[in-house]
Amino acid sequence: MSALSDDLDRYLKIRRSLGHQLRTDEGVLRRFVAFAEAEGEAYASTALFLRWQGSFGAASRPTWAHRLTMVRIFARWLHGLDPGHEVPPRGLIPSSQDRK
Repeated sequence: MSALSDDLDRYLKIRRSLGHQLRTDEGVLRRFVAFAEAEGEAYASTALFLRWQGSFGAASRPTWAHRLTMVRIFARWLHGLDPGHEVPPRGLIPSSQDRK
């Protein structure tokens, strides 16, 4: 188990103690952390998120925007512990399509 995996366990425990259920978030974040571990990455980053997205498979843009939000919140928490973690930018994946 990596430090990133340990940090995820702590993050989930803290968020749940504040009343969040995080069922979907946990699954997404565990897959993200597993991908990071397989890549040999110790820090969250925009580049890591984009590689994970590319390897994950097909999903709609709103789905990826939601996953980005989950990863961003986790990365923001990690960045508070260690500034080596990068928080992906908010608009990296737009959540809705512009209508003509």
